[in-house]
Amino acid sequence: MKSSSFVFVRWSSAFAIAPAVISCLGIVTTLAVACLLFQHRDTPVVRASGRELTAILLAGVLVCYLNTFLLLATPTTATCVLQRFGVGVSFSAVYGALLTKTNRIARIFDSASRSAVRPRYISPTSQVCIAAALIAFQVSEIPILGLG
Repeated sequence: MKSSSFVFVRWSSAFAIAPAVISCLGIVTTLAVACLLFQHRDTPVVRASGRELTAILLAGVLVCYLNTFLLLATPTTATCVLQRFGVGVSFSAVYGALLTKTNRIARIFDSASRSAVRPRYISPTSQVCIAAALIAFQVSEIPILGLG
């Protein structure tokens, strides 16, 4: 019988250092943007961008950068579960927030060309609920430990 040995990236390797450095820069940049948006949260530009969905988007981007360290970590059951969960949730948060923002803008412009009636479900609470539903759908679809 052959003994199985696992091969994984060592932290001292250039294949680990380069992504880790890029992720650290991304984390710092994402946190700086989040702080900047928080400082100017009551300005018209930030309010028009949809503060709540922007926060979800930034959280998704932050988790994407943090996933790099999980992907480089020594494989264990916990890191493998967190990898599967983190990648799925982070991308669904990013894409869910972008889809919700885009859909809102499209519906506003479409209804403006037809009538002066405000379209339904464009409030910040509705937008967060829609994005949360999209993220929850992804979370419900993640098979944990290969059981799903």
